[in-house]
Amino acid sequence: MGLFDSIKAAISGSTAADEAYYEVVARELSNGSIRPGLWAKALAETGYDELKAKARYIQLRVEVLEAEVGQLRNELESEERVRRQMLADEQHRMESDALPAYRRGDYSLAFRGFTLLAQKGQPWAQYNLAYMLENGQGIARDLSAAIDWYKKAANQNDKDAQFSLGRICLHTFSDYESSQTWFSMAERNGHPDAQRMKKQATEFIKAQKKLLK
Repeated sequence: MGLFDSIKAAISGSTAADEAYYEVVARELSNGSIRPGLWAKALAETGYDELKAKARYIQLRVEVLEAEVGQLRNELESEERVRRQMLADEQHRMESDALPAYRRGDYSLAFRGFTLLAQKGQPWAQYNLAYMLENGQGIARDLSAAIDWYKKAANQNDKDAQFSLGRICLHTFSDYESSQTWFSMAERNGHPDAQRMKKQATEFIKAQKKLLK
């Protein structure tokens, strides 16, 4: 067990944090582990009174331990900051490269980038992610997940997502009324093909009603 782990183990037990260092030093002394330099300093400071030197040694060793652990903690925190920055940089790169990657056919990179942006609530990325899921680009085809992402984008008035939901309802599920609703929303938001598809859904509804008479 390393120094830092020893301190953490002492602190995590019943011992208070301030006492943890003394506990570690006590273990060292019981194992006969003494720092010669510190012991010489303790002797010099106490006029070579071994009893007093032992008490002074413990104080000096605790001070060294505190400094060492503090330095190690700072190093670990610095490493963590670097790691987080690297992750943030990589995330930013994937996000900014998502569309270019898709256009050049790098679906794996595009999918990761769209996913990050979609999770942040970007409707255009949610639409693109849904489209890739629907068509199995960069990942196995998953229509259910695609619909979920289409709906997230559609609820933010993304006309392409609304149109796609209308298309899926019409051609995949034969849910003509739902398709008509989605096409109407897409039409209001300016999708160029929504009106034509809404009329098609309306014709299906009429034909269905005739069959049920």
